Amino acid sequence: MLVLPEHQIKVGTWWHQLLLGLSIPAYYVISWMRLGQTIGMRAWRLRLVSNKPLSISRCSARFLLSLLSLIPLGAGFLWALKGPDYLTWHDHWTQSRLILTPPNE
Repeated sequence: MLVLPEHQIKVGTWWHQLLLGLSIPAYYVISWMRLGQTIGMRAWRLRLVSNKPLSISRCSARFLLSLLSLIPLGAGFLWALKGPDYLTWHDHWTQSRLILTPPNE
């Protein structure tokens, strides 16, 4: 059981599943908004940048659109290997890109 002040959420209930389901997108959106990178992206020295602010709506759209990029057998991600600017579909759609950061940053 997850214990909150004055309330308990039992494991396996719809409320518990909802919280778990929202925690993954929230992690990505918050990480991209605050630092431009997740922990894994930091290890690979990647950072998300955009010519427009990385707002909650832009980061949420990027997360949801990245799921759409997976549907046609990952074609949205494989596009980055073929395209002239090395952008995935969700990078194109949200006007963002990943850059490689210097080693000491």
